[in-house]
Amino acid sequence: MDVSDTKKCDESNENPEEDPEKEEENVTPVSEGIVGTWKPTSQKDYPHFFNSEKPGIKSRWLIGQLTYNMKIGQISWELIPSEELKNTGRETNVPLKKQLEYKDHSETWSFENDDLVIVFKNKLDQRVIKKYYKFILGGKLHIVYHDLQTDVTATRIYERVI
Repeated sequence: MDVSDTKKCDESNENPEEDPEKEEENVTPVSEGIVGTWKPTSQKDYPHFFNSEKPGIKSRWLIGQLTYNMKIGQISWELIPSEELKNTGRETNVPLKKQLEYKDHSETWSFENDDLVIVFKNKLDQRVIKKYYKFILGGKLHIVYHDLQTDVTATRIYERVI
């Protein structure tokens, strides 16, 4: 899936006379704009990606706020489950452009064009199994998840809190 295709799917051009260059002005490079706290405002098809055996994880991701920070060569993020549970999350530091190894997969986080792209590979055959695309459009953080095994795409949209 190409990130530009994703953006086109999320954008609606109800006014055909609208200048396409104005839409480009609404894109903020995620490397410049992601730092801060974001609250969820909408989602499309996202529950497909939750294991029904773990409803607690589902609810945290559906209502939780995300906080991002940047340091040289890395990005850090924290999921804050709710306003009442601030400071209960765990900040995760992720190096950019370096493959992270886990039990059954690997992840690589990198900036591509104006987006943050996270590529997940199967540990056994190194096949790409899913991708996240994070980009800022119209001042909102869009997180698009594409599962290449099931060909299901889901989107969450966040507004800036801080």
